Amino acid sequence: MNPSPTPATEPGLATRLAQVFFAPGRLFAGLAGQPVRHTLWVAPVVTYVLACWLVAGLLFSTDWAQPELLAVQRAAMQKQFQPQLDRGVMTQADVDQFIGQMERFAVVGQLAQGVLTPLFVAGLSPFWGGLVLWAGAAWILRRPLPYLKGVEAAGLSLMVLALGVLVKGGMCLALRTQFTGPGVILLLPQFDPANQLHNTLLMVDVFALWMVAVRAVALARLTGGRGWVAGLWVGGVWAVFTGGLLLLGWAAQLLSAWMQQLGQR
Repeated sequence: MNPSPTPATEPGLATRLAQVFFAPGRLFAGLAGQPVRHTLWVAPVVTYVLACWLVAGLLFSTDWAQPELLAVQRAAMQKQFQPQLDRGVMTQADVDQFIGQMERFAVVGQLAQGVLTPLFVAGLSPFWGGLVLWAGAAWILRRPLPYLKGVEAAGLSLMVLALGVLVKGGMCLALRTQFTGPGVILLLPQFDPANQLHNTLLMVDVFALWMVAVRAVALARLTGGRGWVAGLWVGGVWAVFTGGLLLLGWAAQLLSAWMQQLGQR
């Protein structure tokens, strides 16, 4: 009698997470048609949050990170009160006193932001990304893809962002500034925190593009659709979303400038 074939061993969680970086095509091809495993998207979510908290803790413990942010906030508030100074409604001493009072709460605000922002991003990203993948499968590729399967794939792609957080954190510590990252922001001669375009470029780095590519591969492999179509859909949605954030930032700046002009009249 011929021995029965040995069933293939299913990759473990650690192998699946590593495949996000080294073999995303094989990863998602193996997950196609399989039941949703919630650990596959929960584990990257936890990894991303822990990476963010680690970097935030390291930055917060330095002697330059908090003063850098306080200087940015101080400059923004000084600009906000400049019309009142020009009209003589306030004195520089009044402005300095107000800024000093606000800075007392700035440290607490920075701590809260460092703790809560990763939770918000990690909690939203898999479900938003899953919606994008589901919509691309249903509307563009015309292939079935359960929504939770998209959540699983989008959650796995967070491993790329978790690595990006660690790399960016290392760059910040090495360059002694929080306004840097592994992207086009390095080409700027000087970063201006008040410039909305600079802030948008700070978000666009190689790891963000890498995550988009992983999600495009996931959409193609899970549905059997064409890779270039999946790439155009996922990349297009990301570009529109990023451009929308840029436009909102510019609109906020224009509104602030308009309000300041009204205050000067």
